[in-house]
Amino acid sequence: MRQETKQEIRQRVLDARLRLPDGERATKSQRILETLFATDLFRRSGQIFSYYPIRGEVDTRPLLQRAALPGKRLALPCTTKQGLRFFYVEDPADLSPGRFEIPEPRDCAPADAGKETLLLLPGIAFSEQRDRIGFGKGYYDRYLAANPHLRTIALCFDLQIVPHIPAEATDRRPELIITETRILGETQTYDT
Repeated sequence: MRQETKQEIRQRVLDARLRLPDGERATKSQRILETLFATDLFRRSGQIFSYYPIRGEVDTRPLLQRAALPGKRLALPCTTKQGLRFFYVEDPADLSPGRFEIPEPRDCAPADAGKETLLLLPGIAFSEQRDRIGFGKGYYDRYLAANPHLRTIALCFDLQIVPHIPAEATDRRPELIITETRILGETQTYDT
């Protein structure tokens, strides 16, 4: 049987994610964030490099509310021709549409990717082996290659987990993947 290509997986899973009803997406996103907040990786991190949700991604906007991050700094990415750069965000008003019309930090201080940084990875599809398919531009893979010390957790819905993803040498796997029902980790899967 022929294996699906990355592009076929990307389109199939993106279509399924976009069909998820808004109320169900919100409930599942809340569950995923609650699980994230309970992880050692999150609790021990001094700063969180997140993403702004687009096209039906797990909703990370609650992180923009300072109460969700006591004692932590939040940074969001800006995309440039050279790649991703993260900037600290203190207020949702600091965001405006960027290169791909995704809200990005403006007039914010550049973030330092120190060793106590947790990077939350977006993605379209993930395998149980933690391989990842994004939008195909390689921004996060290049950023992680340049900052291999960063700790990583991917956030996604169960419907985004697929049996197999054709991986490439440049692909970076997250340490953990959190869905609304489980955590996929380095050595085992934990039910939540």
